[in-house]
Amino acid sequence: MTEEEEKLHKHIEKLEEKIRDYEKRDKKLKGLFNKFLLFLFKIFIGKGLKDALYKLFSDLREKKNITTETLSELAAAIVRRFTRIGLLSLIVVATPIIFAILQYWLLSNQNKLIAQQNTRIEQQTYLQEASRRGALVFLMGNIFDEVNSELREDYNKDGIRNLSPQLIGRIIALSNSLIPYRFLEGDSLTNKEYSPERGQLLITLVNSAIDTSSLFKIFQRADFTGSYLGKVNLVYGNMSYIDLQNSKITNSVLENCTIDYADLRNVNFEGTKLNSSSFKRTYLMGANLCGTQLMFSDMTEANLDNVLISKSSLMTIDKEYLIKTKYSKETISKQNNSFDDIYRLKKVTEQ
Repeated sequence: MTEEEEKLHKHIEKLEEKIRDYEKRDKKLKGLFNKFLLFLFKIFIGKGLKDALYKLFSDLREKKNITTETLSELAAAIVRRFTRIGLLSLIVVATPIIFAILQYWLLSNQNKLIAQQNTRIEQQTYLQEASRRGALVFLMGNIFDEVNSELREDYNKDGIRNLSPQLIGRIIALSNSLIPYRFLEGDSLTNKEYSPERGQLLITLVNSAIDTSSLFKIFQRADFTGSYLGKVNLVYGNMSYIDLQNSKITNSVLENCTIDYADLRNVNFEGTKLNSSSFKRTYLMGANLCGTQLMFSDMTEANLDNVLISKSSLMTIDKEYLIKTKYSKETISKQNNSFDDIYRLKKVTEQ
């Protein structure tokens, strides 16, 4: 054998060795692939179904017929397998849904806690605003003392319960300083801004039996808008020329009061007794008179446009006074069908 033939023979042996290596690798890969298929087969087919199929093919090969027992085992295995696959599929599908629901529940609770926290922070802010008014309340107490002193000592020595121009000026300045704000009414903040301090100032002035001339000077220049008067008793009080816009005077008693030429726009009088009171030429546009009592109340030339009033309250208004104000039942539109119907007053168009 020549040298070239020997080299060629060695080269062929190396090639054959490489071929054998490739065949081993291919066989190994085929084995792994078959094992993987077998693994998938076992997962999705299962041992029970596999045994049932094996028995079926064995019966066909050996006995040439299929027994009832073999068919029943195959059917049972198929039912068990599909039930298992369905259960696994249900678990796979349900798992992310369950996690999504839990996440939504946690986020909802977190949002509720954040909302509660924000509400408490808001309440704390308004309570801090209310506490800062302590100095003004202290000033109001000093002014009340001066009012009592001037009325008791008759500062002008004229036998009239009037007040000095200086004190009237201080009262007017104080009313302008008592700005409305939201405060806790029960467990929640009021929907609108009100000033309980202005309400307290008003109650004190009206109940002090001050001469009407001094009261008119105060009411014509002082700011009592947004006053808060809840469950107060002001009988025979004189509040003519006062500006009480956007105030809240609910569940109170204002009987036999004189509130002529006043500005009572958008005042909430709900549940208040206003019997035998005078509202001559008073602006009541947009006021809430639901649940009020208005027997013998004089509303001559009062502006009642867009007033909300309940049926029971409307029936207490004297027909004569209603005609004088140029409002009639024919021009009242029903708002709802509750037990005590609510109406909105509209002015009669003049012919």
